[in-house]
Amino acid sequence: AALQAVERDAVGRRVEGGRHEGFHAVRDGVHAGGGGQQWGQAQRELGVADGGFWHEVPGVEAQLAVVIHDDDITRVTGQQGDVTAFTAEALSAMDAGSWFAPIFSHQGIPTLAEVLDLIPESVLINVELKHMPGRFDLPGKVYQLLKARGRSRILISSFNHLYIWQYHFLDRERTHLLALLFETKRFQLPFYLSLYKSFVHSINIALDHVSGESVAYIHRHGYQIYVYTV
Repeated sequence: AALQAVERDAVGRRVEGGRHEGFHAVRDGVHAGGGGQQWGQAQRELGVADGGFWHEVPGVEAQLAVVIHDDDITRVTGQQGDVTAFTAEALSAMDAGSWFAPIFSHQGIPTLAEVLDLIPESVLINVELKHMPGRFDLPGKVYQLLKARGRSRILISSFNHLYIWQYHFLDRERTHLLALLFETKRFQLPFYLSLYKSFVHSINIALDHVSGESVAYIHRHGYQIYVYTV
């Protein structure tokens, strides 16, 4: 599961480490974003180390989520088109590995279910729900899939904080941790942070916003900190 880490080294430290991938909706399901284009067989070949992994998710049918960071397939396949224009089957048949290295030419774009099968249950997975306009069923779809798989070592994060509210109400047993993602220093809003304090585990911020001041500020409001790079 380390292939994405080659492209985006590092998510989830307290300041702790982890890896970033993601999910978006495809015609017959959801696609996951985050450089996870290289998963598939390559993961079996390279092995999966204990640690943390970050997945981004937007969706229709979570069972058909596919792992890819970009909104389109150009960068990883050399073809044209938005991920959502293709079925999960079509995406899995594409060559999404050659851009990385010839040895991965047989790699397609895998489904979320396949990725879960490759990651040991002992590993904490940060599943990022990517914002999808008009898609209000994504948190429920992802929750159902993760619950059906019995995965408890999960951190759900999103830039769409309404998704985090939704997930909170779905996961009544608080099986999974929740996190708010920020790209800017907008997290420095005491009242805003207080709204989530009772159920959100961490604030996930960009590496260039990490400072002694920001760490102290976030900790003072009762949150852990996880850091991502772009």
